[in-house]
Amino acid sequence: MTRDEIIENAKIVTSGLLTKYLEDLENCGFIRKYQAIGSKTKNSLSAY
Repeated sequence: MTRDEIIENAKIVTSGLLTKYLEDLENCGFIRKYQAIGSKTKNSLSAY
């Protein structure tokens, strides 16, 4: 899922707090971040 998809499906407001949560989940190994080919880091994907 992209960050925008997470925001839309969870019906939450985008904020720096969401970034922290996603980074924490990535650091703990619950999700992985993938960068689409030819895309910038801003549009990376998270996988569960």
